[in-house]
Amino acid sequence: MRTAALLALLFAGRSAAAQPAADSFPVADERMMDFAVAWSTDDEAAVRGLMAGDVVLLGREPLVGADAVMGWARQQMAGSGTLVLWPLHSEQHGDAAFQTGRWKLGAGTGVHTFQWQRQEDGVWRITSLYILDTVAG
Repeated sequence: MRTAALLALLFAGRSAAAQPAADSFPVADERMMDFAVAWSTDDEAAVRGLMAGDVVLLGREPLVGADAVMGWARQQMAGSGTLVLWPLHSEQHGDAAFQTGRWKLGAGTGVHTFQWQRQEDGVWRITSLYILDTVAG
């Protein structure tokens, strides 16, 4: 799938009027677009490049460190299709930013909160991910 089409899917839950201008996206929304594109194209190097070395994944079982999180990600993303995100709230405070929202990947759905931190090298990286599947019933 082309990158432009993937970027359009990021804001699947918002009307065109509600979408911010491309140059006014909060930092977290910009980085989440990068994450969704990298995930949807099975680009492991790009997904890994978005994570801080000490990233923490909270979900069914906590994982600490980029290697552990990438082990989980590799299993989840292999040929999984297009990741669709519905951002509900994003903010930036100094060198910290977050986005919380809903996601859909294939038949799976759930909620997410990603925290981003501007690192010493000036690059924004994921420091924590909270990802839960929606459980029916």
